[in-house]
Amino acid sequence: MKRAKAHGAKNKNILALYNKLTDLVGNLAELVDIQELTDTIILQMSTLAVAPFFVENISELQLNALKLVTRVRNVQCSYTVFIHSMPDVFCPRDSGPMVLHFAYG
Repeated sequence: MKRAKAHGAKNKNILALYNKLTDLVGNLAELVDIQELTDTIILQMSTLAVAPFFVENISELQLNALKLVTRVRNVQCSYTVFIHSMPDVFCPRDSGPMVLHFAYG
């Protein structure tokens, strides 16, 4: 059975929602650079940023999601650098490196 392919948005409301969601993800990417956020918020943003890559025909949203993933990754790397620069009292070297792992999904 063949599926009919949609050529554009069927409804103006869906298109408006898509545009607002695209803007929201782009603004979240900018927020990561501007504001220091908690780990919980970073985890939620990473989950939101990865989801669009599993859907076809939403290239603008995927581009903004890629920006968000990149910036969240930069935050994760800065946390890792901070933890490795801590004195041995806080981060004993014999127990192996402490690395923050963010779960996606």
